[in-house]
Amino acid sequence: NYEQALKYYERSSANDKKSPVASVKTAVVYKTLGQDKKSKDVLAKVLKTHSDCAEAYYYMALFDKDREIPYLKKSIALNLKFKDAWIDMARIEIENKNTNQAKNYLTIAKYIDENDFRYYYYQGVIAKSEGLVEEASENFQKSLKLNPDFNPAKEELSI
Repeated sequence: NYEQALKYYERSSANDKKSPVASVKTAVVYKTLGQDKKSKDVLAKVLKTHSDCAEAYYYMALFDKDREIPYLKKSIALNLKFKDAWIDMARIEIENKNTNQAKNYLTIAKYIDENDFRYYYYQGVIAKSEGLVEEASENFQKSLKLNPDFNPAKEELSI
């Protein structure tokens, strides 16, 4: 229930100005509800008062494609164990056809959490681009085993 979660996080962020956690979660819920402007506004406020919030930089990266890489790098600089940022850096490198760098980023993401379905998905995308069809299929299947509802992996396997 996103509406209820939104009320909870808004109340929580109003009661705790020292921590950005509830405000970032408020922004995530706004984004989930399709209220991107409100989400971005909340994140901008967080960054003004908590410039050390890795998660806020990460979510800003998802909004601002022109500054996506600097935001992701800032997020990683603030929290080297922030797996989501490493995986998105790999995604960008795959889109730019820099598979070796993407593999490096994915290796770090796997070290942090080897059970992230996106790791296997992007490994599958790389294997597919290198003509390794069987390896790609295995990775897409691992991705779906970890997240059976992940549509991009389903599409790759034509499910």
